[in-house]
Amino acid sequence: MRVFQMAFLAVALLLTACSNTAGVVEADIADAAMADVQGIVDLLADVTSVEELTEVTVSFDTGLDLFFPDVQVDTGGLGCDPGEGCFLDKCTSNGECLSGWCVEHMGAGVCTVQCTEECPSGWSCKAVAGTDPDLIYVCVSNVANLCRPCSSGDNCKGAAGNEDVCVDYQEAGSFCGSTCTNSEDCPWGFSCLTTTTVDGIDTLQCVADAGECPCTEKSVELALWTPCELTNEFGSCEGKRICTTEGLSACDALVASAELCNGVDDDCDGEVDEPDLVDGKYVELCDDGNGCTGDICSGEAGCAHEDLDGGECGDDDACTVGDHCEAGICVGSPVVCDDNDPCTDDLCDGFGGCTTEHNTANCDDGDPCTVKDTCDVGECTGFAVDCECFEDADCLALEDGDVCNGILLCDTSKLPHLCVVDPATVVVCPMPSGVDAICLKAVCDHGTGTCSMEAANGGYACDDGDGCTIGDSCAEGVCEAGGAANCNDGNLCTDDSCEEVEGCLHTPNNAVCSDGNTCTTGDLCKDGECSSGEMLDCNDDNVCTDDGCDPLLGCMHAANQAPCELEDACLLGVHCEGGTCVFEGSLGCDDGNPCTTDSCFPDAGCANVNNSLPCSDNSVCTAGDICNGGQCAPGPQLLCDDGNPCTDDVCDPDAGCTHTPNNGACDLGNECTVGDHCEGGLCTFDSLKECDDDNYCTVLPRLSAGIRQGDFVRV
Repeated sequence: MRVFQMAFLAVALLLTACSNTAGVVEADIADAAMADVQGIVDLLADVTSVEELTEVTVSFDTGLDLFFPDVQVDTGGLGCDPGEGCFLDKCTSNGECLSGWCVEHMGAGVCTVQCTEECPSGWSCKAVAGTDPDLIYVCVSNVANLCRPCSSGDNCKGAAGNEDVCVDYQEAGSFCGSTCTNSEDCPWGFSCLTTTTVDGIDTLQCVADAGECPCTEKSVELALWTPCELTNEFGSCEGKRICTTEGLSACDALVASAELCNGVDDDCDGEVDEPDLVDGKYVELCDDGNGCTGDICSGEAGCAHEDLDGGECGDDDACTVGDHCEAGICVGSPVVCDDNDPCTDDLCDGFGGCTTEHNTANCDDGDPCTVKDTCDVGECTGFAVDCECFEDADCLALEDGDVCNGILLCDTSKLPHLCVVDPATVVVCPMPSGVDAICLKAVCDHGTGTCSMEAANGGYACDDGDGCTIGDSCAEGVCEAGGAANCNDGNLCTDDSCEEVEGCLHTPNNAVCSDGNTCTTGDLCKDGECSSGEMLDCNDDNVCTDDGCDPLLGCMHAANQAPCELEDACLLGVHCEGGTCVFEGSLGCDDGNPCTTDSCFPDAGCANVNNSLPCSDNSVCTAGDICNGGQCAPGPQLLCDDGNPCTDDVCDPDAGCTHTPNNGACDLGNECTVGDHCEGGLCTFDSLKECDDDNYCTVLPRLSAGIRQGDFVRV
C-alpha cells in the first residue's frame, strides 16, 4: 500500500498571497510542496486500477487529513505552532482557536482567521458577529457541510450561514453537497457532477469519488446519521446508518416479512396488522376458515376466535340445507330425497340433487291376483295366481291379512268373474296438516285398519312458519326452529329487519355510502342504491402538476413543464421541474453606474437609486468627485499655475497638468534690461540699457553687472 501525506500546495500559495488575512507561509513550504507533488505524480503513474487509487489516497479514509495540510501559518506575527489553534487546526469551540473562531469545514470543526476581503482558495470572507460598522469578518469554508450525513436540506445548514442541499447517494445514504460549476470548485477526492437531491431535484454538486462519505470526529460525537432502507419481496423498511468510530454503521432497518397479527408493522407499509392481499383479494390475518367463528386480531395478544350461534354459513356439504351456526359449528338439515316409490333407494347425489337406485324390496302391486310381490328393476311385480271366482267366499283364500288395503270380493259383472278389491273397504288415512305436516306421516295399522300419525324420518327440512328462522328441521314429528335468519343483504343503503310473517325486510334509507369511486365525495343512498355525490376537487393549486383523478387511486398529480411564477421579480428562468416551480438564476441589476445603488426587490424587480458616493469623472484634472443626481459630478479643478508667465498652464484629463512654453511678454524686473520676452519657457532680454553718461565721475550700478545679453532668467 502506498501511503503519503500531501502538502496542500494551493492553500500554501494562497496563504502566501493573502498574508494580510491568513499570515505568511515560510518560503520553503512551497519548495517542499512541489517535491511532494512530483512524488504524487510518480506514484500515480503506477496506478492501474480504482482499488490502487483508493490505496494511494489513504488519507481519504479519515476524510480530513487531505484537507488539513501540514503547513505552519504565522497568524499576525504572534507565532503559532500546529495544535495551538492555528488556521485549519481541528477544534470544537471558539476558545480553542487563536483567532477566537471555530468554523465548519468538510463537516468538522477547524480554526479560521479574521479577514478584510480575501481568504485562501475555497474560503470566503463573511461577517459572523457584531453590528455595522463593527462587524467581525472571518474566513468561512465554501465546503463547510460537504459530506455531512443528512436526511434533508435542513441538516446542511451551517452556523455561519452556509446552506447546502442533501444529495442522494443511493444505497450508501445521503450526504450534504456543495454547489459547483466544474470539478475545480470541489476539493480533491470530489467531482462536480449532476446529481439528485433527496427532494428529487437535479443539480450540480461536489460528489465524493468514493461513492460514500466518511465519518468525521464531529459527526461521530453528534451521532449524525443518514437514512437507509432494506427491500425484499415483502416491502421496504427504513432505517439509519449512524456515524461511529468505525465509520458508518450497517443499516439498522427491520427486514420486511409477511404481515402477522402481533401488533408490529411486519411489512413496513405504515399499517399494523392489516389484511394480506392474496391473489388480488384481502384476507384477514386471523381468518381460520370457519364462518361460524368471529375472528379477532388482538395485536400483541395474537388471534382470538369467538364461537357464533345463529347466522347463515356453509358446511361445504351439498346434501344439507338451511346451514346455520351452532356453538361455532356449521350444521344443516339433510336434503329430503323420498320419491315415495318403495322400489327405489333415494340418496343425495353430493351436488344438491337426488339419485335413485332400484332395490328388491317387498311391495304391493295392487293386483289381488298376484302373490309374493317384490321390486324388480323399479317395478313391483308378483306371481300370478288363479283369481276366478263364483262368489265372494271364493276370494277369501287370496286375502293377505292386511285390512288397510281393502277386502276382496267377486266381481260378477264380468265374465269370467275375477276377485277385486272392494273400494269401500280400502282404508284412506287423512294426510297431516299444519307446520308439522312435513314432519309426520299417516300410518294404517294392517291388523286393525286404524290410522295414526308417526314422525317422519328425523332431519327433514321444514318450515315452522316464522320468517325469521332458517334451517328449520323435523325432530320427533315436530318442525323445530333453526337459527336466526341473517337478513343482512350487504347493502348499506337498506335498513335490514325481520318480521315473523314477512321474513327479512330491506327498507331503503338515506345513509352515507360509497359508490366505490374515490373520485366522488358526499355519496348518499337513494332508492336502495348508492348514488354518486360531487366529483372530488383534485386541484392542488400547483401550476406545475396536471391534476386528475383515478377511480381506484384517487387524486393524481403528474409533474408537467408548464410556465410558472415564483412571485419574485428577481429570479430568471422560472419554470416547472419535477412538480416544483424552480429558477435558473438571479436577475442582474448592475447598471454599470457607480452613482446608483443597485438592488432587486421581489415585488418590483431592479431598483437603481441615486447615491452620493465618491466617484471618478475619469479626469485627473478634478479632485473629490462625488455622485449627484445619478451622475458623477466633477470636484474642484486641479490648480496647474506654475507662476511662470512663459508657460501656458493647462490640465489634460488623462495626463494632468502641462506647462507649454510660449513667446509672450515678460518682465525680468530689472531696469537694466531691454526687450524682455519669453523664450523656451524662460524670460530673457534683447540687450542691456546703455547707461554710460561719459562722465568719469559717475559709476554704473552693480545691479546689472551679472547680466549678459542673451541670458535666460526664470522669473
